[in-house]
Amino acid sequence: MKQSLKIKLDENLGSTVASLFLNAGYQATTIKEEGLAGLPDEEVIEVCENEGKILVTIDKGFSNPLLFPPSQYHGIIVLRPGHEASLAALQQLAQSVVKFLGVEPIQGKLWVVTRERIRVHQDSQEDFSRN
Repeated sequence: MKQSLKIKLDENLGSTVASLFLNAGYQATTIKEEGLAGLPDEEVIEVCENEGKILVTIDKGFSNPLLFPPSQYHGIIVLRPGHEASLAALQQLAQSVVKFLGVEPIQGKLWVVTRERIRVHQDSQEDFSRN
């Protein structure tokens, strides 16, 4: 098991997406299964930081680095399925994240994941094409 990375999925993502991370060897829990649904965003990210976990969400609010400076957190991953917000689309984005976690460090970064690319925000902004 990849003990070094722990992931918490926001309440807008469920056990099906969590299973993709679990099957890849990461520790993954959901806000809902922990009884934390309904918490304000600021509390969600604080819980993640206190537990040393990366937040995975579709909540666009977390993609604002002025509100949630990436350097202050273990990592924030925002899945952006676009108009196709189906379970299949979310699973495809999560699979891209699983691949990328194996090659790119997430600590202190914000990843915004679309079908076309993963945009990495940190002190300087980078774009990585999905292959």
